[in-house]
Amino acid sequence: MNLKALIALVPVVAVVGFTWADVAATNDTGQPDEASQESPAPGSRFQDCPKCPEMVIVPAGSYRMGSLLWEGGRRKYEGPRHEVVIAVPFAIGRYEVTVAEFGWFVDETGYSAGNHWRSPGFDQNVRHPVVGVSWEDARAYVAWLSWKFEEEYHLPSESEWEYAARAGTETVYSWGNEIGVGRATCIGCGSQWVRRTAPVGSFAANAWGLHDMHGNVWEWTRDCWKRQLYGSALGRQCVGARRM
Repeated sequence: MNLKALIALVPVVAVVGFTWADVAATNDTGQPDEASQESPAPGSRFQDCPKCPEMVIVPAGSYRMGSLLWEGGRRKYEGPRHEVVIAVPFAIGRYEVTVAEFGWFVDETGYSAGNHWRSPGFDQNVRHPVVGVSWEDARAYVAWLSWKFEEEYHLPSESEWEYAARAGTETVYSWGNEIGVGRATCIGCGSQWVRRTAPVGSFAANAWGLHDMHGNVWEWTRDCWKRQLYGSALGRQCVGARRM
C-alpha cells in the first residue's frame, strides 16, 4: 500500500480494544439481546464523551499486508506481503486526533508536550490534526483516556492501522491505484492545502468511514520498527529502537 505521499508530521490515533459483547444491549430479562449481538456494521460510531475522539467500529477479517511489488516508490522493507488475521472487531478514531482533543488532555493533566504542537510553523485551528507530538506523548494521551473512561485505549499496531486504511481493498490507495486530484492532502494531490495540514474530515472517508488514512500527516503506531521484522514488531522491546 503506497503511503509515501504524505506530509511528514505526526499525530496520534486513538484505538480502543473492542468486542461486540462489550456493547450488546439487554432485553427485559436483563440478558443480552441476541439480535444486538450480531457483528456491528463497519462504520458504526460512538464517543465516550463530547470531547473524546469519535470512534468507528472496524470488522474482524483478514488481508494481505504490505505493498505490491510494482507500486511506485515501494521500499524493500514494505514486504514480503503476508496474510494477517484480525480476529475480533475493534474501534479506531474516525479522524486523526485534533488539536482540541489533545489540548483538552494537556489542560486537564498539566502534561508537558512542549510547544511545537501549539505552534507548528503554519496556521492551524482546533479542527486540524495535532502535530509535533512524540511517541511518548501519543502513548500518554491514550493512557489518560483509558484511565479516565475505564476503557482499553491504545495506539494501533501497524497491522491494525494498515487493515483500517485498506478498508477491504487491495489497491494502492483505498479508492484505487491512482492518487487522483482532491482526494487527500499531499504534494501532488491537487488539494488547497500544500505543505500544511487540512482540517480533519476534509476529504471523503474510506469504505469503513475513516478519514485521512492517506495524506495529511503521519500517524504513530504502537510498534517498534526493525527493517528485518516487517509486520512482527508488536510487543517487542522498543528501547533504543525506532518507533512507527
